[in-house]
Amino acid sequence: MSTRTKTLSPFVGTALATFAIAACVTPGVKLLTMEVYQNETLVLKTTFDAPDKYREAQLWRHAGAAPFAVDESRPPLSAVSDDPLRAKLSGPVTVRIVHVESVETSVSVDNLELIRDAEEEQRWYLPKNEVERLKRASE
Repeated sequence: MSTRTKTLSPFVGTALATFAIAACVTPGVKLLTMEVYQNETLVLKTTFDAPDKYREAQLWRHAGAAPFAVDESRPPLSAVSDDPLRAKLSGPVTVRIVHVESVETSVSVDNLELIRDAEEEQRWYLPKNEVERLKRASE
């Protein structure tokens, strides 16, 4: 009787690893992008997640938490002079929450305030009062 050692081809190994990683992703969660436009210019693009079943009002609540990714190819937002953890966008501002290429919800307002957790971070997000204002405006 001969003993042979079987090894997986690199393709099969890669396919199995990909399947294992995909199986670990939380089911029922969608990846979303928040896009903030000031005077029709994209000034901030962040990424966050929310349960698949969430709709407009609930998505705004998730936009009020620090995102896990920011598009750093954009010029950084400037904080207000007296508070490095706040930024204020003046004039017409549109905020869109997008899933893949589908706009889940969008609202336009005059002026918008954003916050971040640390001065060295660019992970801006909506403070609670802005979440509530955008949610009301989208209804």
